[in-house]
Amino acid sequence: MNKKQKRVDEINELIKLISDIGRRFFYSEKHDRIARFEIQKSGRIAFYDDYSGKKVNIYLKHREWPGFTHGGTLKNLVGNMSEYIRFGHKIDVRFLAPFGWSSERDIWGYGKDASDQLKRKAVNLNCVYDGRNKNEPD
Repeated sequence: MNKKQKRVDEINELIKLISDIGRRFFYSEKHDRIARFEIQKSGRIAFYDDYSGKKVNIYLKHREWPGFTHGGTLKNLVGNMSEYIRFGHKIDVRFLAPFGWSSERDIWGYGKDASDQLKRKAVNLNCVYDGRNKNEPD
C-alpha cells in the first residue's frame, strides 16, 4: 500500500470516529452513509459528502464546494484532512469539536463529554497530534 492510500485510510478512520460520537458529523442518518475520501484514477483525492453523496471538488480554495453540505468549520477540517493525505501534515486535535476562544463556546455543539471522548480517541490515530507528538510529515 502506498503512502497516499495509507493516509486516506487513516483519515477515513478519523471521519468514522467523528461520525460515531456526539452530533455524528459526516454521517447521514437519512441515507445511512458516512463521508469518505478516495483516490481517483488520476491520483487526485476526492471527498464524498455523506448527505448529498456527491464528489466534492476540494481543490477549489476559498470558494464554495458544490455538494458539500456542512458549514465552514467542517470545511476547514476537510481541508486539513486533505493536507494530511497529500503532504502528511497532521491535524491538531484542537480542530476536533473545538471550544472557540473560551471553554464555554462549543462550536460543534458536542458538549464537553462527547468532545473529550472524541479527542481522547482521535489522538491515538496517526493523522492527529496533540502537542505531545510532533506534527511532522510521515
